[in-house]
Amino acid sequence: MSTLAEKILRKLDRTVGVGTERVHLYSVVSEDAIANLACPTRLTVARLLPDQMPQLSEVYSSFEMSELDEPQRKQSRCYGAWLAGHLVHHSWVQSDGSHRIAEAGRRVDVESGDFWIYDCRTSPSARGLGVYPYVLTFILREYFKNGCQKGVIYTTEDNVASQRGILKAGFQLKETLRALRIGRRHYPL
Repeated sequence: MSTLAEKILRKLDRTVGVGTERVHLYSVVSEDAIANLACPTRLTVARLLPDQMPQLSEVYSSFEMSELDEPQRKQSRCYGAWLAGHLVHHSWVQSDGSHRIAEAGRRVDVESGDFWIYDCRTSPSARGLGVYPYVLTFILREYFKNGCQKGVIYTTEDNVASQRGILKAGFQLKETLRALRIGRRHYPL
């Protein structure tokens, strides 16, 4: 099947298709050892400041801030990783409020002392360099240093690359959430 036909079928499935979704939920607590990963050469990790947010399009060209749930965005911080001056990765972190796990059709209240890492993306040019797991360990150290006790992250079952990075950073699989997907809506099972 041609690449164009595959893209059209995937878009059609996302728009009107029906299926089930599995979301793997991982966590790590402050008492656990954080993986000691080497920083990829010439990589810098820091929190993105408001005036740096337009750089997110360097990682995900069709990204728009409107894609994020408005209340969730107000309660979140974005961390970026720059390689040779170019933003190549971003991860969002939320430490209070209500967090939406879209693919699982759920909202969860972020408990006191917890933080949730979500919507992590690495530019294709930086994949395979260890950027993602390194950024996760950077975030873990920062939040644990500031008194948080548990970090939580999740990914869909079909995102094997993300699962590998999450495990490499020291997270442990805790549960799998299931949802019924009808078009772009998800309903918990």
